[in-house]
Amino acid sequence: MAPPIIREVKRHIDPTKEVIIDVSPGTSCQVVEAVKDSDFCLLVTEPTPFGLNDFSLVAELVRKLSIPCGAVINPVGVGDKKFESYCHEQEIPILLRNPLDRDIATLYSKGIPLIEGIPEWHNAFLKLFQNIKEIVTASQVMKPTDWQEVAIDGETHVKRITAMYEELGFEVRLEEVKPDEVEQCTKCYQGRGEKIYRIYMRCKREDSK
Repeated sequence: MAPPIIREVKRHIDPTKEVIIDVSPGTSCQVVEAVKDSDFCLLVTEPTPFGLNDFSLVAELVRKLSIPCGAVINPVGVGDKKFESYCHEQEIPILLRNPLDRDIATLYSKGIPLIEGIPEWHNAFLKLFQNIKEIVTASQVMKPTDWQEVAIDGETHVKRITAMYEELGFEVRLEEVKPDEVEQCTKCYQGRGEKIYRIYMRCKREDSK
């Protein structure tokens, strides 16, 4: 997919929701465009010399883009220990290890999701997701004076979004905008006669606590 198309698709991402973008291997222009401005990159690789070579290139790419990352080894049981040593040296957390398992390979060949074929993996993936969220939260340290735009929405959802960020301990500021002042589609808001707002948040200042 060409970078301009990727950019256009990403314009429609709802910033209030978790969105997963599956990216092809390597460090091509398409990969750069897809991961740019992401909160986190989960890098999946096999622990072989070839896998380590590709992994190190991608790890350097996301580092230059200032995107936190973590690794998934898939599968464990091939290659050598050089991959884990590299992750340790580069302070890249290994968040999941998938075993070299015939049952898993059989499920994959039949198009059956792992958590359906082997339900015990459900908790492992929940833990993976929680670990990623914690890493993202720790990496998003903002100065108290920095306002960050987090969403553009109609007044029906603004109250819910505001309450969510305030519950997390952030200050929230709303800025009413006209339909022609935003790039995203606003027909649904206009059809319901709703006002449209930009929603900003920032860490609470010490004097406001």
